[in-house]
Amino acid sequence: MLTYLYKILMCCEADLQVVDLLRTIFSKSAQPLLQMISEFIYTGNFNDPFNEFFIEKVYKISNKVGLPDKVRFSQDFLFKMSSNPSKIPSFIGPSISLAIFKVGSHVNLLQMLDATTSFQKRPYEIQDQPDQSQALVEIEGLDDVVD
Repeated sequence: MLTYLYKILMCCEADLQVVDLLRTIFSKSAQPLLQMISEFIYTGNFNDPFNEFFIEKVYKISNKVGLPDKVRFSQDFLFKMSSNPSKIPSFIGPSISLAIFKVGSHVNLLQMLDATTSFQKRPYEIQDQPDQSQALVEIEGLDDVVD
């Protein structure tokens, strides 16, 4: 639907009222997609209740017989690009969708490797030095200043 709205919006330039209406509809319709992209990039996870995102979660299922269902169906998952190319909106395109996939997957991997430290927490911050140069300055108890 977003691709269709985007194509119509790009073709209709004559009637300003129609363009304004289409722009409003498009921006409201794109909000869930933009929210999923933002969540995936910053947290390494996303919530897609209607299976509309161009990235899919593939859950791992244990093959061990005799285990209760809550043990056999774990919450562990991997990500994969959707096999349905129509899930990628035309205004995003395959190259940008692949970049989004890689960034979110890497953030997820970092989260899994270091579950005790929040990804949002930064050990360094940039401060202005008297000579107007930028330097990384220690704030979390590390011993050396990194230039």
